[in-house]
Amino acid sequence: MATFSNKVEDNRIILTVWVAFSGDSRDLMHVKPYYALLDTGSQGTMISQKVVKEVELIGNGVTPVSGIDGKETLTNKYGVRIDIPIASEVRLPGGQTFMDNALRGMDMDVALFLPSFKPESYDVLLGMDFLSAFHLTMWNGAYILSN
Repeated sequence: MATFSNKVEDNRIILTVWVAFSGDSRDLMHVKPYYALLDTGSQGTMISQKVVKEVELIGNGVTPVSGIDGKETLTNKYGVRIDIPIASEVRLPGGQTFMDNALRGMDMDVALFLPSFKPESYDVLLGMDFLSAFHLTMWNGAYILSN
């Protein structure tokens, strides 16, 4: 099974994701890495204005977003491709192994962070709309993300 693992730090899971135009993950000119927070309490994935600007995204409408206070606000949405690095162990004849690294993810619509939400350590919030395509295991201060 292809996996990605790392330590949980400060009770948060932050990893690097690759963001591109929806369907454009093979065009490396438009793929950019960003730090992302895994948030199992969030229904949807969100991105910062920095991502919109640097990847040169074009909005495709608006979507309602509810904050912690339950208040619903409209924000812009964008079609993007989000990938995470996943490695698979490949066993060769004779018993040798190596790790085959690949990006795994999906095309999806994401919301823009609300203006009042300005995280300093990440530009992407991965919600359950993204995470439901993976298996997340947390144990002993570490996590494993598999697909």
